[in-house]
Amino acid sequence: LKKSSEDFILEGEMHMSLGYFKSFLEKIRMKHSIFEASNKKEDERFKIDNLYSRENNGQRTGEYTYNIKNKLLVICEGHYTSRSEYSSLIDINICLLSECEELLKRKINRVSDYRGSSEAESYFNLIDIPSFNYHLKRFRRNIDVVIDNTDFYNPIIKDSEFIDKWLKNTK
Repeated sequence: LKKSSEDFILEGEMHMSLGYFKSFLEKIRMKHSIFEASNKKEDERFKIDNLYSRENNGQRTGEYTYNIKNKLLVICEGHYTSRSEYSSLIDINICLLSECEELLKRKINRVSDYRGSSEAESYFNLIDIPSFNYHLKRFRRNIDVVIDNTDFYNPIIKDSEFIDKWLKNTK
């Protein structure tokens, strides 16, 4: 891909269970609506399963039960949250971007239990960066706030030009 300068098209559509995420957001929205309409005091619960599990070699064996309370804040992580089909289900979309060197360092640390550093770096350069670039080109208009998160302890709110610079630097 890097040699051909082709976009890494349809990557998210090919291997992510994006409909599953949308269903989750719709459940959260529905449960929240119940609270708003009825002044309900007790929690609503729902369980999601078939979640990706790093602890089980990437198998979809994870599960989690949510307690939905009035005024609950739900944070969804990952760049796919800025896809257009989620816009009506997400109140504010915050994109955390970091310098590539920092992202690679974090990737290597995160996957060190099951992937060597050279393999992680190769995956990062061949899959992660092209995927994220293509995603940002298509869905950046759905991002409300951009934060440079290179330094965990000193995040900086940026304007949308930061995305342009990031894309240019990661070609």
